Amino acid sequence: PAALARQPEMSFAITAEEGATNSKMLELCYAWSADSRMLAVYNSAGELRVYAYDGDGARKSVLSSDTANVPCSFLEWDNTGTRLGVCLRGHGIGIWKEGTDSMSMFHGMSFKNFFIGSTDRKVDPVFATWSNTGQLAIGMKSGSFSVWDTISGEVSVSGKAGKHRQEVTAGTWAQSMFAPALALASVSTIKVSDAFPGVEWESHALKLKLPTAMPGESVA
Repeated sequence: PAALARQPEMSFAITAEEGATNSKMLELCYAWSADSRMLAVYNSAGELRVYAYDGDGARKSVLSSDTANVPCSFLEWDNTGTRLGVCLRGHGIGIWKEGTDSMSMFHGMSFKNFFIGSTDRKVDPVFATWSNTGQLAIGMKSGSFSVWDTISGEVSVSGKAGKHRQEVTAGTWAQSMFAPALALASVSTIKVSDAFPGVEWESHALKLKLPTAMPGESVA
């Protein structure tokens, strides 16, 4: 039918001169919010830019932030389309809220060790995922993870029991308003963690070891 053969129409465009630049070192990342009609772009210059569009395709810049000259591993809006999550490898995690002119940043994680006491380490986020209730879970290269509650502003860090031996590369939320659960996976393990009072994620409720593929075989 003729209706199905119609080609998409261009509504707006961001050119390289306007900030949509790409390179082998820093690939272009972008995220579109249909609810708020905003486009977020992280370019090869390490700049985060957010553009807002009206119904006629006109746009205005609502955020321009020099973040870091590092790869972006996550750039997504939450389910309301008003909060943007940004993960920068080896640098930190940022959350920008519509109507503000700067990002909130989380750069380090505190750990307790029996021999050396508390230590602070730079975060290296590999994976992230939004919940329906405004929580951003971030999986780290170290195997640790953190949960940023954008409603309360609190950031919780996984304890020893919740830590993976390899970097966290995948995960999903069991969505619930009262008892959220978070499943995160590395190459060898899946762990499911429950939120405790105070939005703490210190332990895990379920642990599943994944099968290891033999040479020449694949794991389904």
